[in-house]
Amino acid sequence: DERCIMAGGRIFQVAGRLLAVYALAIQDGDQTLIGTSLQTLTQTHGFLPIRHADADGREKGAGPTSVIASGDQLTGIVPLENVQRLFQKKAVQVG
Repeated sequence: DERCIMAGGRIFQVAGRLLAVYALAIQDGDQTLIGTSLQTLTQTHGFLPIRHADADGREKGAGPTSVIASGDQLTGIVPLENVQRLFQKKAVQVG
């Protein structure tokens, strides 16, 4: 899925756990993510946002109450075991 890219393929091991730096581009078809808060994304996928920008690259802030919109670009840290679950959720939406 070209909409979800591993940011530079960065994978780290921290306290015995594999974590990935992950870049996510939100598109119109991502209806289960659009309108969701970053806090919800963290709770459901373990995705810890470190950057949240709009479609033009303007920073939106990565606070927990920030809401995801179509065209948004997110960069965050996610446990490697959750990356596949995030891909599967997006694949179902594209359907």
